[in-house]
Amino acid sequence: NLACNDETIPHLLAAKTDGGLVRMVSRSTPEDQLLRSSTLLANIYMSSTRQGLAEPGQVGTLQEILFGSRRSEIVKEIGWIMENHQNYDIRLQARKIHIALEGIQHVEHK
Repeated sequence: NLACNDETIPHLLAAKTDGGLVRMVSRSTPEDQLLRSSTLLANIYMSSTRQGLAEPGQVGTLQEILFGSRRSEIVKEIGWIMENHQNYDIRLQARKIHIALEGIQHVEHK
């Protein structure tokens, strides 16, 4: 959680990364890893949304992947996990991510 405090989020979002990050929240990810990954991403999404950083950033950054180019893939996979995973804690983290992304989607359509 220390890595997800409000001061570090802009730096995390600006970090260069590739689209393979989406595999962190795949239904085929081992349960212990999925819990850690979904918790980290839920914290990033919630803090980003709270700070008004929930928009596609520069190409190749974490922000662009989370809120831009891979957003729909994440929504789809997280939606499945949220509804079907056996682990309650994983479903809870998936719900946080889903709420953050659906809230963003809802605002865009206004």
